[in-house]
Amino acid sequence: SRILANRDALADHLREFPGVEPYPSATNFLLVKLPVENAGSIVQRLAERGVYVRFFGTPAWGLTNCLRVSIGAPEENEIFAAELEHALREAGAEV
Repeated sequence: SRILANRDALADHLREFPGVEPYPSATNFLLVKLPVENAGSIVQRLAERGVYVRFFGTPAWGLTNCLRVSIGAPEENEIFAAELEHALREAGAEV
């Protein structure tokens, strides 16, 4: 399906960023591990720029420094990737 192809394309794109690790997914969203101490600050930076994702930083679940993003159209996924790169740079990550 288109959504799965868009998901795989976004995951491939995100893997190009050092330290960014999208987990395998069979759904219409990606769980993404970030190369920063506080993924919550990245989620907040994204929200301030109009990009809304969900923060996952629950050690009890084995998840730290992660966010979850729903898969959109290719144009929406590109906006997300660009804004994520911007937010990571602002936070001092090398991407």
